[in-house]
Amino acid sequence: MYAPPVEGDAGSRVEAARYAVLRRLAPALRHGMVGALHPIELITEAIDRRLQASVPDLGDARENLGKIRSLSRSAIHSCTNLASWLAPEDGAVTMLGEGIDECLTLLKTEFGMRGFTVRNETREIGVDVSRAAVRNVLTASLIAATDSAPRPAELVLTAELSQEHALLSILVRPADGVSGFGDVAPYRRLGWGDVEALAKAESVDLLRQGDRVTMRYPVAIPQVGPLQR
Repeated sequence: MYAPPVEGDAGSRVEAARYAVLRRLAPALRHGMVGALHPIELITEAIDRRLQASVPDLGDARENLGKIRSLSRSAIHSCTNLASWLAPEDGAVTMLGEGIDECLTLLKTEFGMRGFTVRNETREIGVDVSRAAVRNVLTASLIAATDSAPRPAELVLTAELSQEHALLSILVRPADGVSGFGDVAPYRRLGWGDVEALAKAESVDLLRQGDRVTMRYPVAIPQVGPLQR
């Protein structure tokens, strides 16, 4: 979740906000990594038990080794992606729809425990934006909205596109139902000052009006390589 460093007090606020977002996401990031690796451990234990048989089924063992190779490749991809929240690739972009889904996946469990639901009406948004901008600003906005909203509540995500910008909105609607387990946040609450600091650092225009927050993301311009002669 990287952007060029900001000097002085503003830089300190940005770094503090980034750290707070990561602390709030830490349980989900840990769960994702463990979940990617756990099936490999289970299959390895099964192979070990079968190889100790008086007449090991080598064909079955080879089949399971193939499964381990496949799961290992998948786990490497998953863990590398999750680790990139801690050590992001400079200049990386993501398709906006995929970036939104990624943020919502990480927040789903905590929000559910606290009595919040998310309705994603953005559909598949086929434009590229800064991955760090989506991860920082959208995630912080969603967390800040739930931290300041009455419980329970529904968050509705919508998006509009132009040639140069993607406009992403979050509307907070009070909802009927039980408020879950209350404030189970593993770290401090996020305020709108945190979100504003991150938005400014990521060159995202942020507007709050009542129960709605709107983010305007610059659309990434495709990099054109040198002409071939």
